[in-house]
Amino acid sequence: MDLRESVKYDVDVGEALKNMNEKNKQLFDRKIDEYNDIFNSPEAQEYFMHLVAAIMLEYNKYFNGYNVECNYRYKSPKSLINKIIKYIDNDQKHIPSSSDEFDFDITPIVDVFAMNLILKDRPSSFHSKDSEINALMLEKVEMQNFIAEMQNFKSSLIDDEFSISPQFIYEVTKKEYYEKCIQILDKLISIIPPEATSLISKYTEQKESFREVLNFIEETMPTEDTLVDETDYPTENNNVDFIKLLDALSSRLYDKLDLAVLTKQVNSIFLNSELLKRFGIKLINFEEKRTESGYVANFMHLSTPYGNIECQLQSQNQYIDGNIGESAHTKMKDKKIKGYRIPDPKNPGEVKEFKGKVLSVSPRFYTAKIDDVEEGKVLIQEYTDYKNYRKVLGQVQKGSVQAQALMSYFEKLYSMRNVIFNTSGNIEELIYFDILKYLKVHSFTDRTDLEGPSL
Repeated sequence: MDLRESVKYDVDVGEALKNMNEKNKQLFDRKIDEYNDIFNSPEAQEYFMHLVAAIMLEYNKYFNGYNVECNYRYKSPKSLINKIIKYIDNDQKHIPSSSDEFDFDITPIVDVFAMNLILKDRPSSFHSKDSEINALMLEKVEMQNFIAEMQNFKSSLIDDEFSISPQFIYEVTKKEYYEKCIQILDKLISIIPPEATSLISKYTEQKESFREVLNFIEETMPTEDTLVDETDYPTENNNVDFIKLLDALSSRLYDKLDLAVLTKQVNSIFLNSELLKRFGIKLINFEEKRTESGYVANFMHLSTPYGNIECQLQSQNQYIDGNIGESAHTKMKDKKIKGYRIPDPKNPGEVKEFKGKVLSVSPRFYTAKIDDVEEGKVLIQEYTDYKNYRKVLGQVQKGSVQAQALMSYFEKLYSMRNVIFNTSGNIEELIYFDILKYLKVHSFTDRTDLEGPSL
């Protein structure tokens, strides 16, 4: 969708443009034209597709036993327009009013194109010459031993943990049960980034709740060994119990180590890969992002012939958590679910308006994976229009009220998706030969500013 076409589907954007002075309107028009060249240019899209494939192949080539997936997207028209308006407003405050309209610019938007590299699998590793990585490996081993101890205790709570309908055992005391819950919460709090204040607060409150019950038992029934019952175990109404807490801890076991390893690996590729140098990229910035909700990722910003782009790095669990876990997008400021009324599929006008609004708010998503059948091949799957919309609204915490509402919404929309949406999603297959063939025709090595910083 053309960025200018997207404006008519957003009342707030239209009002913002009406309130702009002439100088800012000219700047807005200029930035729309510039970013349209990236957003809708076949040349830029071909470049980024080959760049992603080259990164995947180079990673697979140099880091045997590791496996990454790359999810990438082009920013939604609505989001990009809103950011242009926001940057104009913010940057304009620092521009003298006497400046000519072409004498100033806005801060470059670095995530018009953004990729997310996710470490899916890694070899077993217990020692490294790198002191930072080795310390994280030792921390992982210590946590593994603790989790093994807790899993042993779990076996005294469940008769068959691999059954779809496990039978719970009620033979341990409430005192022992609550003590173990508190121990897990202590470990969880210790490994969560200190910036995750709301998540730490949540686990601290749970810990205090368990401690309060434990103190009550010790003070009122010190000699009575009261056994656990069904109220202590997983139920629909009980969202805190030993098993869920142990799962939460286990899922975070490799997070810090995986992210640190992935960051060093990708940094080395960006700086040293001869193949990637031919794409004319330059690493210009590195940032660690840790939010109060528990969101964790490292960001690398790259300069390319088609503008600055963003590369996000995460472990598998960090990626899942940021989509449907504790740090899901809807917990972020200004990230709330807001869908559009499902149209009558027999009403062409309603369908056209609905499609326009959906395309306006939906980024274009792609997933790149190494083929597990043919060695040295990258498969890039383009999302359908329905799936793009489903993804942008679906990043809510699993089991939340929002998730339940969205499930009903998308069940209905899915049943008529073939009538409303373009359901095609192309799959591209690229090997080294395809990338070298592309680079033979397109040269990006004439840039003079390609020396980048190391982490």
